[in-house]
Amino acid sequence: MTLPQTLTYKAYGYKNNRSPIQEFERSINLVPSNGDYIAPKDKVLIKIAYAALNPVDIKIYSLIYSILNLYSSNFGFGADFSGEVVSVGENVVDYKVGDLVQGVYHSLKAGTVSEYILLDPKKTYIAKKADKIDLAHSAAWPLVLGTAITMIKDLDLKDKKVLILGGATSVGRNLIQIAKIEQAREIIASCSGKSEELVKKLGADSIIDYKKHSNMLNPVLESAKSGKFDIILDCWGGDELFSSMKYILDGTYNTVVGDSIGNSKISLLKSVKSPIRQIASTFGLLPYKYNLLFLNHSSSGPGSVVELARDYLSTGKIEIFIDHIYN
Repeated sequence: MTLPQTLTYKAYGYKNNRSPIQEFERSINLVPSNGDYIAPKDKVLIKIAYAALNPVDIKIYSLIYSILNLYSSNFGFGADFSGEVVSVGENVVDYKVGDLVQGVYHSLKAGTVSEYILLDPKKTYIAKKADKIDLAHSAAWPLVLGTAITMIKDLDLKDKKVLILGGATSVGRNLIQIAKIEQAREIIASCSGKSEELVKKLGADSIIDYKKHSNMLNPVLESAKSGKFDIILDCWGGDELFSSMKYILDGTYNTVVGDSIGNSKISLLKSVKSPIRQIASTFGLLPYKYNLLFLNHSSSGPGSVVELARDYLSTGKIEIFIDHIYN
């Protein structure tokens, strides 16, 4: 593929949270090399095949106030992607032209709902495409499966009693499947009744139907009567359990949402309690371990979450979910 010195392409983005998502024209400056133009030093240029959309994209969009236009006149949309490497810069050794890849590239200025992205593979959550998975499904797992693995990366799930809050969410579905693979003794997941069949198919032993309860505390306490949970994995949010945690949990509480539920500004502000709880846990002031976790978007290479995710996919035991595919 012959590239021009300035590559002009189309991408979706927005000016701020009061403006619509719209198409922009962007450009990337390439560097001369042996009569051609290639990606800048340490960078790879990827032609996007698919970009996945996630709730976090909407949360970020909601926080981009007009004042941030002093930083940028428009912001990119989307983080998950799959595609083909079309150019590599000097010093890049792990990738070559023609490699199919997937990953998460989070940059406010350059989202992945775009024809191209330019990135540093040593500072980005990226890996070569997993075998036997097409490019559409390759774009659908990086953020959600990577987040699930971040939540369990340092935990021993074998023979443990596990509660997964938000079992039917994209991350929750992956957590259930991983807990099953890692031979958890008992997997209980919260979800709505309409998701019960799916959640049990993925590996949950039983569910707590949150729509039947005005407060999650009572059914969780009931489930803990047969033995406290060893691990609680929270991808839903809320703070209803903490007042009675000594009766519920004897182990670790990992969350990627904190106390917030939904995308509203109020729910996001409510999450300030979570870092305080994290600090208290660090200093041993809680009777359980509490961790507020985030996917490391700058991690790649052997032992990274993206590589571990690909290892799980190679087992053939992880189902990748896609709601819709749009042109």
